[in-house]
Amino acid sequence: NLLKLDAIDLTSHESQLVTVELLLRSDSIITMTNSHAEAILHSLPELSHCVRTLSPNGKDISDPIGGGPDEYARCKDEIVLYLETLLNSMPV
Repeated sequence: NLLKLDAIDLTSHESQLVTVELLLRSDSIITMTNSHAEAILHSLPELSHCVRTLSPNGKDISDPIGGGPDEYARCKDEIVLYLETLLNSMPV
């Protein structure tokens, strides 16, 4: 498992359905793709101040579904890099 190799434990993680109520309560909404951000903003344009893609340049995160281990590793590395960049840009 790629995540275990990097000591990333998601065993207690559960996906959650995105609802309008959840979005409206959010301070920041970070999407994996531009189409996800656009879909949110189409329905809730008032959230334009807090919706962004994970990639600082708006590049979509590659979807590894159907790919082999290399595609999953590349996707994980991309997400980790962008998360580190995002966290380092946040005020303490």
